[in-house]
Amino acid sequence: MFFPAFGILLLFTALFFLFTQNNEKDDIYLTVLLYGKENIGKPIKYSQLLQYLDDQGYEYDEFSIRQFFTGAFIANTNNYGKDFRNKPSEKNDYYLEQNGYFHLLDYFKLKEARDSSRTAMICAIIAILISAISILINMRSENKPHLEQSKQQTT
Repeated sequence: MFFPAFGILLLFTALFFLFTQNNEKDDIYLTVLLYGKENIGKPIKYSQLLQYLDDQGYEYDEFSIRQFFTGAFIANTNNYGKDFRNKPSEKNDYYLEQNGYFHLLDYFKLKEARDSSRTAMICAIIAILISAISILINMRSENKPHLEQSKQQTT
């Protein structure tokens, strides 16, 4: 009786992990980096990024976005995209900096590793289920001759 319940539990667990997807919006900082990646080689204005975030439905603190933007993007000037108040200048064109791009690549590698781990876990659960079912079938087939013998002896 323990094995069928355990098998059903494992089956539902595997199906849960298989079909649950993270449908949440990406992190806003990830979205900023992805916007930079989509526009590699093209000049970006700070106001364009803010408009893009608004269009995507993000609510954000402009100070935090400004700090992240000035660290992840570089202007076509020597002041690294900042004016004297550490605020992106609307006069400058910005490009995704190398470090920002490499952070984005690290994120994709981590995401791929997590997806591979999830797939491996599902395969392992299915393998355990198959093993449990085969043990049950084997146990029942071994018990059948004994049950038939005991029935014959009682009659």
